[in-house]
Amino acid sequence: MPPLKTISAVIRTWNSEKTLAKTLCSLRIQTRQPKEVIVVDSGSTDGTIAIAGHFGARILKYPPHCAFNYSKALNIGIAATTTECVLPISSHTVMPYKNT
Repeated sequence: MPPLKTISAVIRTWNSEKTLAKTLCSLRIQTRQPKEVIVVDSGSTDGTIAIAGHFGARILKYPPHCAFNYSKALNIGIAATTTECVLPISSHTVMPYKNT
């Protein structure tokens, strides 16, 4: 059987302090946890960055001089990954099962 591929989670955020911790906790309980979590933040003014940092996520900033584009934000995160597979996940998504 071939070895399992490594996974990066890429999360796009903007003022996500109310939901981000639950999302990150749900990633931590997975049977196959991501090797890295990359957060692409679009200018949050709440506690989003602190929460992401507390969970050890790598934080990237969406370029402030660019008009926001959801796909561009994800592409910034995907370009920074170091793994074979990418899991784009919303900052409000909670995976309740450990084998999601």
